[in-house]
Amino acid sequence: GAPRAALLVLGGSEGGKQMSMRMAAGLHAQGYATLALAYFGEDGLPKQLQEIPLEYFVRALNWIARQPGVDPARIGVVGGSKGAEAALLLASRDRRVRAVVAATPTDVAWQSVDWNGWSDTPSWTEAGAPVAYLRYAPFDPMAGLRAMYDRSVADAPAAAREAARIPVERSDAAIMLIAGGQDALWGAVEASERIAATLSAAGHAREVAVLSYPDAGHVVFMARTLAADDPLMERILPMGGTREGVVAAVSDAWPKSLA
Repeated sequence: GAPRAALLVLGGSEGGKQMSMRMAAGLHAQGYATLALAYFGEDGLPKQLQEIPLEYFVRALNWIARQPGVDPARIGVVGGSKGAEAALLLASRDRRVRAVVAATPTDVAWQSVDWNGWSDTPSWTEAGAPVAYLRYAPFDPMAGLRAMYDRSVADAPAAAREAARIPVERSDAAIMLIAGGQDALWGAVEASERIAATLSAAGHAREVAVLSYPDAGHVVFMARTLAADDPLMERILPMGGTREGVVAAVSDAWPKSLA
């Protein structure tokens, strides 16, 4: 049939392609060509989410654009959490990205996520060099991850924050940012507001939308609706939000993202 719009789908720090496969299936059912892309934790890839070359995602865009039945002028990226970080970094560097859905985004690049230790290394590289990143403040298990991320932003010198900022104003994408006000991991609502303000100040020519849900947490997008008794809720609620708030956010964001 007619060439389809295509979506590169990126999961977060849970590893590999588990979440991206589920999201890609939901998007594919709506008529999109989709590529669920693992970027660590699988054979042939880095074991941890550290020093991932941004060129890897560019190669994925190149591959998508060559596929029969894909319209290379209509390629978007959907990402959640660290996948949203990657999606915005990619859109800021590759103007072929025409749309981004960034669920629980950050407006800066962060230190790597190394589950085996505390590695002061970047999450991402470009041309073999580190992408500038914010370092984590000391982690207090009693306070939790959100406190660590908030402190990391607050304590970073202004020059370090600016160096690590994702230059979203360089993108040519329509951008949707989805965030929950009770996010237990990082301040995605505040990051979304900063991104939107940056794009507005730059006179961004494409649509920018922010969906903010006060009673939701870190999970706000699943490429489907969500029921209160879904078995996944037991994994979702520790990341913030009320049961009703998460259900409402996920179910509301899905059709709005498609639109």
